[in-house]
Amino acid sequence: MYQRIMNKISRMFRLILAAWRITSLLVQERGPDAIFSRLREHYKGSEVGKALECIWCTSLYVAGFVILLDMICPRLVDILAISAGAIVVDKHNSN
Repeated sequence: MYQRIMNKISRMFRLILAAWRITSLLVQERGPDAIFSRLREHYKGSEVGKALECIWCTSLYVAGFVILLDMICPRLVDILAISAGAIVVDKHNSN
């Protein structure tokens, strides 16, 4: 029972980190070759563009995507979660 609860907590934490990572990329970061900045600029003024201006809004869509991604390719979710964890540690150490 304890192990099952810990597995659920661990999975939820992975999903949260992965969703945050993708959301952060889409809403706040430039990305390689400014791909995310160009994406936001392309959709500026549209409904998609409005969602890409709001981290809370975008995170709802991304959360659903991450759950599906976890069913198809859980290792990719692990990579996103590890990346997010590294950023959190870096931000913590920078302060």
